[in-house]
Amino acid sequence: MAFAERVGDDDLRLRAQQLLANALALLGDLVAAESLVQDGLAMARRLGRRYHEAVLLNTLSVIAGLRDDV
Repeated sequence: MAFAERVGDDDLRLRAQQLLANALALLGDLVAAESLVQDGLAMARRLGRRYHEAVLLNTLSVIAGLRDDV
């Protein structure tokens, strides 16, 4: 994510953020994962990146599933 920020690549940052959130969720750190997803969703919506918004929402559903909150 840091590299994407340095070069100003919003799409790369959003993808990296989603992948990190997914990994954290699967490792059991659901709080950190959800925080990353919420931050990424805000950015994706602000920039109008609908694809990234959808992928991040999917990751949020994975987190909800891991919490048995579906």
